Amino acid sequence: AKSAGIKKVLVPFGQSIIENENETIDIIELGIQEGIEVKEVSYLNEALFEFTGFKFDEVEGELEIDPEYIQTMKSVATNLCDRSHELKEVILDEDIELDEFLENILQQGNDLLRKGKLGLESERFYTAASFCFGSNVKYQTLIKDIETKTDEEVKKDLANLESALNLFNKNIENIPVKTISDLQAYMIVTERLLEADRLLEESKENPSFTGFLIERINSAKSWSTFLGQPGAEFDLDTAAMKNSCAGKLNEVNERIRHLELIFPVYATDLKDNFDNAYDYYKQEKYTLCLFKASKTGAEVNLFWSLIGVREQDVDNIILKKLEAAEKSIINQINKGIFPILAYSYYEYAIDLREDDPNSALIYSQYALELSNIDLYFKTVEEARIEKALSRENIPTTITNDSVNSMTNSITGFAILNGLTNIPRCTIISVVLLIIGIIIGFLFCCFTKKRTIHPKKADSWRRTNIKLKD
Repeated sequence: AKSAGIKKVLVPFGQSIIENENETIDIIELGIQEGIEVKEVSYLNEALFEFTGFKFDEVEGELEIDPEYIQTMKSVATNLCDRSHELKEVILDEDIELDEFLENILQQGNDLLRKGKLGLESERFYTAASFCFGSNVKYQTLIKDIETKTDEEVKKDLANLESALNLFNKNIENIPVKTISDLQAYMIVTERLLEADRLLEESKENPSFTGFLIERINSAKSWSTFLGQPGAEFDLDTAAMKNSCAGKLNEVNERIRHLELIFPVYATDLKDNFDNAYDYYKQEKYTLCLFKASKTGAEVNLFWSLIGVREQDVDNIILKKLEAAEKSIINQINKGIFPILAYSYYEYAIDLREDDPNSALIYSQYALELSNIDLYFKTVEEARIEKALSRENIPTTITNDSVNSMTNSITGFAILNGLTNIPRCTIISVVLLIIGIIIGFLFCCFTKKRTIHPKKADSWRRTNIKLKD
């Protein structure tokens, strides 16, 4: 930087200290010695301010939880925790002596139930539901282990579960998805049903999975109560879902390619997750594709944001991610959208922060990634206008695809430089600003009657994955 004449250097938050085996380097202090100002930044708008002096508008308002969400999640959590008590009573009524292994499972279930009750008391309903679900799985596993049933009785139970699962799958497919809340609830439900399908096949080979299967189906039914809540309506038909899925796949694929260039070993698991999302695309399961691709993108971002971060700084990173997620959720609320999944993960990350910081990191990143999923869709009114313009053969000056393409490019640059806690709305603002500058330049040239000759295209072009219909 010094040899290039650079006077200011920005580094990602938490990455100004470099620790080697024999020494610790503070690059802020090193910069002072070299006459260079080094600053940590967490968000793209902070970086822009440092270089331009221009401040983007901050998100205004408080995080107000949707009353419909509170009521529904409270009901879900209460039902799951009540079920925990019922299953525990079944075990206690058996009055049999448990070996060390089964006693350990029982203790794990009791610990999870205790945490679930604390969540209910503090009105952290998603956290309560999550812990009580875990408790139910432990109790059910124990029940299935100690019960004495013939092979025929086990087969009959599985046949009944399969029939119930097939019926539930058909019913869910017929429920209209109109809002972002509907979409996120549908994501959760279909993911759980897909896992239930897998557990059903595994239970046929090993009945010990039956308890997990039962609770996974119950969990899907609980989340289905979120479907149909009021909110801003979007165009979420099959074509829109397919396009959003393809766009997200391309975006995440670009992030993974960046990772492969520098840390190929760490990209393997993420590529597997990406391939799973792509498989959903090929199977025309576009909702699951978007969900899986979004979570994979979050995991890639998390990796970049933790490079060079010391263990003692992890809590500050969690707080920064929670702050970014909160702003993004507030922005959604201001647009008439309550992102139920993003908020649930946000709440869960807060509650995991002290006891399980690693999980808090990933859930805070999930919350951030899923808090602006509306960017991939048009509202019903926007879709209506676009279709009307299309019928009249009126081209739109700036398409969503062009904005998304530039947004993804800037996102890739930010990720490559470690600036991963960036609200996507800020990136889109930058994209629109750049487009505005370009249009202004072209207009100026036109008014001066200057001819603009296109330059020869660069020999290297970014490759996107080829998505086959």
